[in-house]
Amino acid sequence: MTKYPPPCKIVDKVVIGEEAPVYRECVGIGELIYEQLSGSPEIIGQIDAVDDRRATFADIKDRSVRCALWLKSRGVQPGDVVAVSTHNHLDSIMPLLGCLYIGALFYPMHFKLNIHDSRYFLSLAKPKIIFANVDMADTLVQAATEEDLKIELVIFGEAFGYESFSKIISDQDAEAVDNFRCRPITSPNEIGLIVCSSGSTGPCKATMLSHFALINNMLHDNSFAGKDDKVVMWFSSFRWISGAVLPLRSIYFRKTWIIYPEYKEELVCQLIEKYNVRKHIQRVTSHTSQYDGLPTPINDNAEVAEKVVCHLLISSIMIFAVLPVMMNATHFVS
Repeated sequence: MTKYPPPCKIVDKVVIGEEAPVYRECVGIGELIYEQLSGSPEIIGQIDAVDDRRATFADIKDRSVRCALWLKSRGVQPGDVVAVSTHNHLDSIMPLLGCLYIGALFYPMHFKLNIHDSRYFLSLAKPKIIFANVDMADTLVQAATEEDLKIELVIFGEAFGYESFSKIISDQDAEAVDNFRCRPITSPNEIGLIVCSSGSTGPCKATMLSHFALINNMLHDNSFAGKDDKVVMWFSSFRWISGAVLPLRSIYFRKTWIIYPEYKEELVCQLIEKYNVRKHIQRVTSHTSQYDGLPTPINDNAEVAEKVVCHLLISSIMIFAVLPVMMNATHFVS
């Protein structure tokens, strides 16, 4: 008979682990993040590794609140869906936070979609507004037209005929930013995010995550709570569940997120050394094999190479281990 170490026990042939405390307060995850940004304005929350631009918690709070104010000015109400189709960059997190502040549902899509897939993802959640890369703008407009959806499009960058993200946040009143307050949630089970499943066995499904699930998932991640791990890095875009929840976790635990728009094996060790990255999170199924025979990084620092593999495996296992916690308040839309 299989034996399980304490505190595990078997009840009705089901292995049950140690019970963890559950956060049941009626507080939205957006409010928790807003408080962290307000309480530590000097912390560098993001570094764009492409050009070394940095954003403090004060910067993130200001731009995300401006985004929230613009969403409200466009008539976005609690429960309305706001989509994003973009890679990781300094402003990609702003619509996510803006939605959480006002009760809108953030819906991340892939940032490289053809017209067929664009139509599918738009029909799946029917967003009211989309924040997208310039190169996705025309495709999304065509897809929305073919699906008979009225969607307002905001682009990251500049292109004739489209409203830019930089413009909409610069138009907001400074006094309104200072006086902004998050919308209280009505229940811990209120939905906070919509993220798509992987689509391994069929078309992607829209997975709705409640504030209860998001907060408890975050609070039980002891690996992120370590005070020594000040700098973190991952490459998953918002399209993936990990890419959508890790930015929230990074802010809540007051980390610095190193951002690079795409995964490049030869740059991983360079970025880890340059920014003293203490935690590198990557999807095991996609990239573990790419670290086999990892070359010696800059300065022949073999310890860094070992650290890369260690954090890759441990952190990725952590992501999948907490999924059952999230599933306690998860619904599926087909």
